[in-house]
Amino acid sequence: MISIAPEVLLADAQEMHLILSTAECLERHANITLGTLAEILTALSTDGKLAEPNRKGFDVISPAYGRIEVKSRVLGTDGAFPRISLSPNKIDGADHFMAVRWDQHSKLCFAIMLPKASILPLYQARLQRSGNIAHLHWDDWLAARDAVDFTDQFQELLSIDASSFRKSSIQLEPQAK
Repeated sequence: MISIAPEVLLADAQEMHLILSTAECLERHANITLGTLAEILTALSTDGKLAEPNRKGFDVISPAYGRIEVKSRVLGTDGAFPRISLSPNKIDGADHFMAVRWDQHSKLCFAIMLPKASILPLYQARLQRSGNIAHLHWDDWLAARDAVDFTDQFQELLSIDASSFRKSSIQLEPQAK
């Protein structure tokens, strides 16, 4: 059980409500998570577009990298064995795989993309007997051949002052059905 004083919970509730009621990005994105942020940064860094929410197999489509599956993890949330988990439909559905790691204060640690050809040996070596999932170690991901480091690009995007952008300047593309 989490023990938080009622006055702190009240302050948290009020702060959350303020954020949720004033964040214009909630009109465009169903939820705001580090995973969503990682997908947006991947799209921006690769000149790509976000896939429809809950699209099986990939999160971003990029002219240079094709279909990109984005995996986002927070340091310390995956126990003693930091990992990236991939299922067969993710392997089948993507051409590249972006792994984004955050610290516990939502600070970007790194963003590393691998092509499918570099992922397959790691995936096959770690595929569980059930065949439903493979947990790839972060160290293996970082050491894999053909890794592309997007960390600096993500950091640059996060440092841009976007407060001058107006809601009216955002053009949403209609989704194809």
